[in-house]
Amino acid sequence: MYIAIDFDGTLTAKDTTELIAKVGYEDERRRTKLVPWELIVDSYLHDLEEFRDNWEKEPAQNGEDAGTRLLRYYKELEVVEKKSITRIEEAGVFRGITNVESALDIAARSTEFRPFAIDVLEAITKCERFQVQIVSVSWSGQFIRSSIKRESAAVEPEIISNELTVRSSTSTGSMTSLTPCAVRYRPRSDSQLYTSHDKLDFILKWTNGIHNWQSDGMYIGDSTGDLKPLITARWGIMIGDSTSLITALQKLGYTIVPYSQIASSTDEKVVYKLESWNQLLLYGPVKSILENCVLSFDISEKN
Repeated sequence: MYIAIDFDGTLTAKDTTELIAKVGYEDERRRTKLVPWELIVDSYLHDLEEFRDNWEKEPAQNGEDAGTRLLRYYKELEVVEKKSITRIEEAGVFRGITNVESALDIAARSTEFRPFAIDVLEAITKCERFQVQIVSVSWSGQFIRSSIKRESAAVEPEIISNELTVRSSTSTGSMTSLTPCAVRYRPRSDSQLYTSHDKLDFILKWTNGIHNWQSDGMYIGDSTGDLKPLITARWGIMIGDSTSLITALQKLGYTIVPYSQIASSTDEKVVYKLESWNQLLLYGPVKSILENCVLSFDISEKN
């Protein structure tokens, strides 16, 4: 069984982008020379609003229904994300940081995880019947790895994510590298992770095609940045209360069902909603497989 899991807002209690950004502003001498982070964020939000306004004025393409148009909207948001990355690179936010891996390790100490998230991650990564990947549009796989390691040295999931470019322990300022695992499953030579469509492309390379993903894949995410893998996996699972994700799913004709009802649901267009990570151990396919897995992890402790 393939299990792909988003990081920010899914495993974590909140987005960690700002924690990574702070690495570039930690040194006071650097900070005084950089564009304030607040201005970079404001520029991103302005671009996002402008993109939305222009999209609303643009007519649908020939033969395009509402659902197809909605998915195209989230795919084409890539232009906003790319522009933001270029802005940060040109500002030199991550350029010339020595011992950047150590700086990311320190920043990771402030990561807050959702209750039971690491417990569940530890359980499923110990079972040989699961293939597990963290799939994220985060800027730093090193940050993700350090955040998880800080909570549990036993958890070593593979990570498909972007990465800061580092040469001789010093960051170059480029944000277009990938984690080793992402390089292995890179669908194209120029592929990066910006949107949910990109996430799905990497996932399908990992699972050797859409058939394996649709028949034996589980995706867990919290936002519209997870939309495409959520609706294509056999088991699409959301966590949290993102109104934009719920609205998008409903527009696409999906029913949102409590995860506790996973065994009784017969609707093909369904996304399940986790109330807490420990529910994954109490219901559904993960519970069934774990019961037949030899583990040093006691599932009953989480009941």
